[in-house]
Amino acid sequence: MLLVLTALPVQAQDQAKATINLYAAASLREFVSQAVAEFTAENPAQIVAVFGASSSLARQIGAGAPAQLFLSANQEWMDFLDEQGLVAAPSRRDILANQLVLVARGEQAEPLKTLDELPGRLAGSRLAVADPAHVPAGRYAEAALSDAGLWDELKGRLAPALDVRAALNFVAQGATDYGIIYQTDLAAADNLKVVWRFADGDVDIRYPAAVIRQVTGDDNLSGAQALLDWLASDKGQAIAAELGFLAIDGCDRAQC
Repeated sequence: MLLVLTALPVQAQDQAKATINLYAAASLREFVSQAVAEFTAENPAQIVAVFGASSSLARQIGAGAPAQLFLSANQEWMDFLDEQGLVAAPSRRDILANQLVLVARGEQAEPLKTLDELPGRLAGSRLAVADPAHVPAGRYAEAALSDAGLWDELKGRLAPALDVRAALNFVAQGATDYGIIYQTDLAAADNLKVVWRFADGDVDIRYPAAVIRQVTGDDNLSGAQALLDWLASDKGQAIAAELGFLAIDGCDRAQC
């Protein structure tokens, strides 16, 4: 697993500013980047963001990685840390929701009339998904395909990826013809189009966030709480709306 470690923003000249280590699911890269830019413009803090599959990040945190705030793509990996006593329970909340879409490259982007057309569309190709064995986006994809009665037919024709952005890249770069990603990932590739949109009720995709207790005794939890509160505020949620995230009740923010 290749993780991306990014200081947002780099402000080495101001050592007095508190550092907050934020671990976030790969699908939250744009949201975190934009939110951190606005947050640090208003608050004296330096944010160090680490992105990757929620499963990998949670395991790292459980092994002692110095995270102070964790944004997971599903409840399971937050529960994993909660069971270890690493989650500051009062801080835990769902802050974002999302939706799955089936995508193809532009030249192949004829919308499906029904999802039952997908096996025939794949022909000799594979379906790119985040690895269902480990990654939330993949597990959501498995649940949606199971609900449609297609999982048994398609599970042997998958191209499992390390995370949802890797699945997107499989399609964008031509390694597969189709892939299942979050609708918010579309902004990361301009040559992909939606050919099927899974209904909001097919899977309940929510992003839990929580302050992480540090076994090392790091006491900068107030800064992490302040950042979490800001992400859940109207300012943070406005950024989420612009990026296509759904409101927590599942409706399109523009129509709520």
